[in-house]
Amino acid sequence: MNIFSYEGLAKSSRSKLAHIFENGLTPTWEEVKGWEFRGWNVLPPVMWHFMWFREDLRFIKCFYERDTDEHKAWGLNLQTRAGAISDPWTCRPSDEEPGKIGHYRCFGTERNRVGDPHPHALYIEYDAEENTLLTGKGMIDYLVRVEEGNSDLYLGRAYTPFLGPIKLKSYFILERLQKFNR
Repeated sequence: MNIFSYEGLAKSSRSKLAHIFENGLTPTWEEVKGWEFRGWNVLPPVMWHFMWFREDLRFIKCFYERDTDEHKAWGLNLQTRAGAISDPWTCRPSDEEPGKIGHYRCFGTERNRVGDPHPHALYIEYDAEENTLLTGKGMIDYLVRVEEGNSDLYLGRAYTPFLGPIKLKSYFILERLQKFNR
């Protein structure tokens, strides 16, 4: 029986999310590869209005392998229409041709990251040349599975560039949606 739910995590306090994240389980690349996940940003007040205005509270996070690169574990975010957490996740401008932003590379815990604050998490780095500051350039995410036996629900910790070396910290929740084929 699962203790946590997608909607329940979205309503949780930041301190509860911090506790769940620090006690989260390490996901493997194989758990997420080839899948889309509906995503919900749990933001500090300073970021909420900006992300709401940009329609970025909701997103779809996709994980895939790129055979043309030396590094094969990649992902991207699909832009979604604004809506409540209970509304269907539909892409903008359309499901057939979604906006693709926030391209990233994924690394497991085997990567040596000096000073890494979350060594138990999947590491997501948005340094892809396709990105701009508005589509993720400089962002770093960490992803954990929230509970044993549930490979459909994940909690992420995002570090977003703000002013020089300052990074805004937020959480996001992912729930498995469908196979990635876009």
